[in-house]
Amino acid sequence: MKAMAETKRFSNLIKILETALIAENYKEAYEYCNKALEIDPDNGAIWENKALSTLYLHPVYKIEESLTQITACLDAAESINPNSPTLQGVSKTASDTIYFCTKFSIYG
Repeated sequence: MKAMAETKRFSNLIKILETALIAENYKEAYEYCNKALEIDPDNGAIWENKALSTLYLHPVYKIEESLTQITACLDAAESINPNSPTLQGVSKTASDTIYFCTKFSIYG
């Protein structure tokens, strides 16, 4: 019975997380990623979503504050599921955004 309740809670967290990402509410998405990871820290997709949420959580000129966390999230996702069909795209989005910020000196 407890396992079913935990599964239902996890499912609800994922639905809220997805809705927050669609709404571009990255702070909420980040928080729901953390809640979902408390239940299933071996879910690579959640780590990918946490990396994206972290990437967009701060204004681009403050992206350097998030680099370590973005990298750690992507590393966790890769170690859990190196064959993820979305990991390469998430990593490319992160690297392109970081490159843009550094190339055009958007952040200090």
